[in-house]
Amino acid sequence: MAASLITDRVKQLVRMRGPVIPSQISKEIGTNILMASAILSELASKNDVKISSVKFGGTPLYYVPGQEAKLQNYLTSLPLKEKEAFEKIKASGVLLDTALDPATRFAMRQLKDFAKPLEVNADGEAYLFWKWYLLANEEAEVSIKKILGLTDEKPANEEAPAPKIEAVVGTQTTIPSAQPAVQPIQPKVQQQMPLPTASKLQPVVQSATQASEQYQLIKPTRKKATAQTTPTEFTIHLDEFFAKSSIEIESSDLSGKSEAQYVVLLPSPVGKLRYYCIAKNKKTCTDTDISSALVQGQLRKLPVLLLTKGELSKKAQELLSKEIGAIVVKRI
Repeated sequence: MAASLITDRVKQLVRMRGPVIPSQISKEIGTNILMASAILSELASKNDVKISSVKFGGTPLYYVPGQEAKLQNYLTSLPLKEKEAFEKIKASGVLLDTALDPATRFAMRQLKDFAKPLEVNADGEAYLFWKWYLLANEEAEVSIKKILGLTDEKPANEEAPAPKIEAVVGTQTTIPSAQPAVQPIQPKVQQQMPLPTASKLQPVVQSATQASEQYQLIKPTRKKATAQTTPTEFTIHLDEFFAKSSIEIESSDLSGKSEAQYVVLLPSPVGKLRYYCIAKNKKTCTDTDISSALVQGQLRKLPVLLLTKGELSKKAQELLSKEIGAIVVKRI
């Protein structure tokens, strides 16, 4: 089957049966889970499908717009506090962040598929609200006005300014719980993520390291290719592996002492697939190495290929079993 036909078939399956996981797609198109994951990741990079934060069996779900409501069928793995927060935001529609207890505020930040943060500016003050993901912005605005007490009638010649609402979204959004108000800022534009005009909902992401910082958009770390005049034994070994495997190097960062980072193109029946690749020159590859590679891949919106010369620790193997489809580990 031609590559384009396979891709079209996968898109059709997601539209018909989504949300789906890679194993369901692999059975339908007669391939392995890794290949199905790669095809779905490629579709996600083109915005043809979406990827959920909630996971089923440790694997994210793939779906198309209009299937968001079906994500509620995959909540069995949520911790108790997150389930309670889910029920609370579903019942209320809109919640003021500062009115929640600390545990619920933290849980709300984990419900990225179901609780959408909104930054509201009214009377010179900024407030953080959480909106049920299926609630229309117009309905949310009515509820927010009630919560802020902006529904009182004004004189005929004096109109109350409508609160300005901005969405706070992003796959890596981290918002400290102890921040009642922030000053609005002009978000920086992230490459390949066009932002709406200032009068509409504007994506911004907050720094995870300082609770007092303003909301800002975090760009994926993209290091420029670093020239290396003296190849090491490890990088020579990597070049030989890439050549033998017909893997093309699109960009590289060889500045690390015990690791090398690449963006590579892997051959496949559906064409060349772009991967974030990190190679570890260590005797043991730990769960921390796996987690770090996954984060970097998510920031770049790319599937991950981890190459290692060492053994996988027990914790690394356990984590890897939960992240099937998101990362491929190969010992070289």
